[in-house]
Amino acid sequence: SWWSWRHQIAALSSRFRVAAPTLRGYGASDRPRQVSDYRMDHLVGDVAGLVRALGRDRARIVAHDWGGGIAWAFAMDRPELCEKLVVCNCPHPAIFTQAIRSNPRQLLRSWYMFVFQLPGIPERLLAARDFRAAERGFRTMVRRRDREVFTDEDIGAYYLLDSILTVVDAKHFLGQ
Repeated sequence: SWWSWRHQIAALSSRFRVAAPTLRGYGASDRPRQVSDYRMDHLVGDVAGLVRALGRDRARIVAHDWGGGIAWAFAMDRPELCEKLVVCNCPHPAIFTQAIRSNPRQLLRSWYMFVFQLPGIPERLLAARDFRAAERGFRTMVRRRDREVFTDEDIGAYYLLDSILTVVDAKHFLGQ
């Protein structure tokens, strides 16, 4: 969500035109019903459409985590639209595939990616006990010695905005 990029938006907007889109299916974005509508070619098409909608021939793409996987695919599939690419916290797909196949520790560390592919399971896990697992993830996944990385305000904003799962999303997926 744009919230997680708010500091970077402020820093970069004096020199660049900045867009921080919400991925399809997250928050208030469109939610196609068919699983096939979330295939990588559609997600790459979303990025290409955004570049064109912003009136650009090419773009400098900066991405993180799940968006990083889409950014890699975009750069490989649509190189004519990608001027530069910066991906944080997501290795090149070929390197990642090699690591998953040859390194049991990497496979174990990537467990969540496989769980998120199971229909309904992630929603139930994250929504359990009033979203405590989601909050615990925010509080423990990134640590600094001198301060919390995610403040109560940040966590509240993620719940209210769209980074993981809103209460409305959870009720929808859980049929409540």
